[in-house]
Amino acid sequence: IRGDGMHNTYLFPVNVTGISIRTDSTTTLYYGEYGPREGRDLMLKDFTMIRVGSNTFSDKLYGIDLRGGFFKRIENVSVKDFFATSGGGIGSVGIRLWQPFGTDAVQHTIFDNVYVASCDTGIVSRLQNTMRWRSVKIDACKKVGLCLSNSLYWDGGLCQGNENCGIYLKNSNPSVLNEVTIVGVHFEANAYVAPKWGAIYKPDNTDMS
Repeated sequence: IRGDGMHNTYLFPVNVTGISIRTDSTTTLYYGEYGPREGRDLMLKDFTMIRVGSNTFSDKLYGIDLRGGFFKRIENVSVKDFFATSGGGIGSVGIRLWQPFGTDAVQHTIFDNVYVASCDTGIVSRLQNTMRWRSVKIDACKKVGLCLSNSLYWDGGLCQGNENCGIYLKNSNPSVLNEVTIVGVHFEANAYVAPKWGAIYKPDNTDMS
């Protein structure tokens, strides 16, 4: 899925999730091989996604929601304004990389020049194999900038102005969280609205190695 540039192609989902791709590679076979639904080599590139429809969004939705698949790349993409006025938890999410335990993970994901702003939670990842990010910016989210439950190498970018927490570290069910590297990322003005969890927060019940 390719646009003509972050500042040239705009997608305006009207109170719905923007892009949702779910794969079931353990159950879907085509001629004896895992087919398109496995979601290999998926690229989302060169566009901006902005939720529109009203000034009071009541439903929790997602800008980009990817479940399952391998070797996914998000490059030169901006996601904005996915927030909700009702409901608790992490709320609406700009980019969700997600799969419940016991099913396929989103594996081997690359972000390159990604900007997420003004969402409830900027990015949520769970059960990823590996992630490598370059120049990822998470800005002014209303709850948490990044909810992280897996290994990550993040090189360059910023995490600023997120009201409750910059990065919230959670257990990667059933394993402990490990191999998290953050290099050259600027943190500023996170956790200024209660509950204030800080720039990077590890709850007592999160195990890390």
